[in-house]
Amino acid sequence: MELVMWIVIGIVAVLGFIVLVPVLVVGGWYVVISVIMGLADGAIWLLDEGWRTIRGRKSRAQVQTKLPLGPGDANVGKQPIPAVIAPRTVTANAMLRTSR
Repeated sequence: MELVMWIVIGIVAVLGFIVLVPVLVVGGWYVVISVIMGLADGAIWLLDEGWRTIRGRKSRAQVQTKLPLGPGDANVGKQPIPAVIAPRTVTANAMLRTSR
């Protein structure tokens, strides 16, 4: 009877091991990745705070949301792009004319 008890305990232990190992491995990786992402987020936050300290804090009302360009200002000092004329379809005639 004692032998049967040890066999049952062994089977339960092996099944528990088979179930727990993948759970612990996946859970461990989840913890590792969560810690790494948390540290990265904290580093980005610290860098952002330092940048705000150097550049000066601005409230939302002071942040410029509109571009300083008015209508028509985008093309000031720029030359127009020349138009390229191309045939709508490629035909045998067009191919012969360009290959000569």
